[in-house]
Amino acid sequence: MAKENMPADFVTRFEKIKTDYDTAYKSWNTKDVDSYDATDAKIDSCNAMYLRGMAILADAAIVFKNDPALLKRFTLTAIIAQVKGTTAAGVGGKVLVLGTKTGIANATIFIVELNKFVQTDAEGRFELSPVASGIYTIRIEAEGYKPIVSEDYEVKIGTIGRLNIEMEAVEAKKEG
Repeated sequence: MAKENMPADFVTRFEKIKTDYDTAYKSWNTKDVDSYDATDAKIDSCNAMYLRGMAILADAAIVFKNDPALLKRFTLTAIIAQVKGTTAAGVGGKVLVLGTKTGIANATIFIVELNKFVQTDAEGRFELSPVASGIYTIRIEAEGYKPIVSEDYEVKIGTIGRLNIEMEAVEAKKEG
């Protein structure tokens, strides 16, 4: 019982929070990654995981109050530092023809500050990760379309953000 630091109902509360967290994580983890329709469900699951995680951190503050070295490992700052690595974030989405649901294949998505890029697949989908969290300029180019620049795009810790872009075709030059 961690040197008698835990409240009497700690084990019961912990098991409920752990079960809720595991359920939320399983829900989040099993969503169809390729389905952009599932984005809202992923956001809801992510928010539920956050709330459960915060409850676990609150319990850790009680349990480890007499062990400062161990308590430092159970703070939001410590967890963010572990998650913040370059494998935890990125940007993904779809590049479409303006006003349609038609994807643009082989469009190039650049993160200017990182000199990092990826091309869309046959349906116009892309994912660029790992990317450290931060604010970036993203440039999208495709042959036959006007380039697009998205300034101040925020890549958030622990997420693959969604960036869906519609590109306008370049008018063909008339000869003669």
